[in-house]
Amino acid sequence: MAENLRNRSLIGAFALLAVGSLAACGNDDSASDDTTPKPAESETAETGETAVEGDFKAPAWAKPTFATGTKLTTVKAGDLSIDVYKAGVAEAPEDGIFVDPETRKPVIAKGDELVFVNYVITNEGSGPIDLDEVDVEIDARWDDWPYVQDMAGVKGDEELYMEFKINGDDDDDMADFAAYDGDGPMPLAPGETVSFGDSFGFEKGHDLELEVEVGDEAPVETSVRVD
Repeated sequence: MAENLRNRSLIGAFALLAVGSLAACGNDDSASDDTTPKPAESETAETGETAVEGDFKAPAWAKPTFATGTKLTTVKAGDLSIDVYKAGVAEAPEDGIFVDPETRKPVIAKGDELVFVNYVITNEGSGPIDLDEVDVEIDARWDDWPYVQDMAGVKGDEELYMEFKINGDDDDDMADFAAYDGDGPMPLAPGETVSFGDSFGFEKGHDLELEVEVGDEAPVETSVRVD
């Protein structure tokens, strides 16, 4: 199940866990210009001022979905509609797993701001979609992200996911294993919704570039300013 409906940001994070450093985009001349995110100005967790919370119809095998925070944009990919929410901002509880190759400092340091996003996925088609067979891949990057690897947050932020009512950062976290055995199909009927999220260093005022790919269909790309 972990290979379905996965977040490619996590794939990049785990692939680099053993390495512990990032490779910069471009040639060596540009690598020296890379900078790490600046420390956070906020000391407390916060949600969007225009908070929106609502319940969605979830399939029997999935956890409920909550729309907390501020909706940034909606991406249409095939019969799926993906609402992207800025669920909240909080301080990183520890250093991130990535290290800048030039400075040898964590790309995300303890106390830096993390932004938590929630991907709310709804079937708007006329028939069910088996998410065990159809992969939904979402890649999110800031417009000035200088590295080849995907963005990632930090470990130890599980309580923050719970605070912002996000079903974790992995496809396994969408399922209610009291109702799903992990081996069966994952049907998403028309009108039903599932969700998972992500977290990474917050770059206020920058554009977040999103690429969504559903099954074998062509990727859908968009960007949205995040304040």
